[in-house]
Amino acid sequence: MGDVSSWGIRVQGHQLVKWDEWHDRGVALLQRATDRTWGLYHLAARCFKTSLRLRPRLPAAHYHLGYAIASLRENAGDDWRWKARTSFELATLGQTQVAYEGLAWFHVAQDDAHGAYVALTRGMKALCQLDDHESPTSCATSLEFLFRWWDALQQACVFADWERGRRVLEAALKASFLPDQPQDIMSMSQGMRAPISDELRKQVASTYWKLLSRQSQFPSKVAKFSSSLLGPKRRVRVGYVSFNFSPTRNLNGVVNCFPTSADHHSHQDCFAIYGHHHKDSEEDVDRILSETDEFIDLQRVCAIEFSNTSDYHMAIKINEHEVNMVYAATTGGPSIDLFVTDRVATPPDLHAATLSERVLVLPGSHFINNQKDLMPQGFSSPPTRQEFSLPLSGVLLACFNAFFKITPDILDLWLHILLSVPQSFLLFVKYQYHQAARRNILQVVKQKNISSARIIFMNRTASLRDHMRRTSLSDVYLDTRLYNAHTIAVDVLWSGVPIVALPGTSLASRVTARDPHDYVDLTRAWVRARPSAANARAREAFKNLRRDGEIFDGDRFARKLEKGFLIALDAKDAGNVGSNYLVSE
Repeated sequence: MGDVSSWGIRVQGHQLVKWDEWHDRGVALLQRATDRTWGLYHLAARCFKTSLRLRPRLPAAHYHLGYAIASLRENAGDDWRWKARTSFELATLGQTQVAYEGLAWFHVAQDDAHGAYVALTRGMKALCQLDDHESPTSCATSLEFLFRWWDALQQACVFADWERGRRVLEAALKASFLPDQPQDIMSMSQGMRAPISDELRKQVASTYWKLLSRQSQFPSKVAKFSSSLLGPKRRVRVGYVSFNFSPTRNLNGVVNCFPTSADHHSHQDCFAIYGHHHKDSEEDVDRILSETDEFIDLQRVCAIEFSNTSDYHMAIKINEHEVNMVYAATTGGPSIDLFVTDRVATPPDLHAATLSERVLVLPGSHFINNQKDLMPQGFSSPPTRQEFSLPLSGVLLACFNAFFKITPDILDLWLHILLSVPQSFLLFVKYQYHQAARRNILQVVKQKNISSARIIFMNRTASLRDHMRRTSLSDVYLDTRLYNAHTIAVDVLWSGVPIVALPGTSLASRVTARDPHDYVDLTRAWVRARPSAANARAREAFKNLRRDGEIFDGDRFARKLEKGFLIALDAKDAGNVGSNYLVSE
């Protein structure tokens, strides 16, 4: 590449001579750089180094240099990790939020959630003033920074700081909603994952919805609906709206709602697409095209104009929220007419506290899946513990939930069960950040005088079939409370394994439910009865759910949903727009 003076980099026609010119040029190069143009990262790094030679104590340049080196990885030399971390550490001398975020980002890139938590904790101590109860009296960080700190704590399972972290996060949220405070924003999905009150969770969602409303266009007029538009056969025209076609289990599950024949279903399906689809999901797209009457790409039309001129009766948002995770909570806004749920997920006494929308309550479960399509046949051969390197004898208690869902109280219950059930083992899966989670979980295990050999962290399986085979070897699945298993719970039930769960108050914590007082007793009773004939019959009944269980009956779910559509549309036509709707079988 030659030396710096030979690059020919100029700003406004003259050779760069000032530290800020070198820094600004480096930032511009970073903005243009991609994985395929790593040479730009090299040029950016040299710009930042030159800027630092002219002004050594420049935190922003140290931060951007660390980012450039971390992006280059091995292309920056064998010691790139040390160089990048050193740069981020030097950036924190300026005690700015972005510097601590940069250091945390570096640790996350190394799958080191604990390192990220330590870095963000340093930022909290530097930028926030805490009172005697460790609640922030003043803080120079945003709620986004606070949530990243909390998320790192959850992912790393730092149980020793869990309660303190919860108090700090909740106090900061309450302060942000005071009338005289500038409005800070936490996203809906962040609010859903945080252990905060239902009232605060709704406020988070409402605030975020208002931000989206200011940044988006909404139709000024909506055509009045009339049931006569359904026609003599009362066929509801539904537009299922999806942001993308990335291949997800949730998207595949929605296909269960599509009609298999015109005579069998009471409504006609359409699929409206907004955004893009993943290159690996062409098969999903082709399948949905074959199952629907019409396929419309909203990228090519004005969405508002389309909504006013189309002959859809209902639009349904079906898959992932426009973030990187499934969103199972209120939107906090007035633009969604109905929230589809069930009696367990949203009982009447929790509706007002957890949702801003009116509800369409289905009988049975509102959670859809396409397990019968994914696993139409049983196993060709019975799975064995030896096949998956599991203990050949003893009780296998499993939890395959993500580590951020594990709370100190639920871990304490699990360990209590281990102590009361001899020769029992607790199984986890090595998800991202498992090193930090394992270290902190085993620390609590040691405090309870339980052998670490009874806590097993398993590698992720290569296929869904192997995952299901291994899951079926569990004796009991122990669910988390803050955020229940969703797709994993369906896998567990399909595998014929019972689930014991504690209900919370939010929708995400009520997918499965059980009286909390029975959690430990029920688990112990089940595993102690393993050798009995009654237990064997119960396990067989769980396996029969594949054939007879309502949760796996897509056709039945479609009928319930269709009936709900007609009830809601008739009520709207009659002017009963403020009602909730209860669907009977």
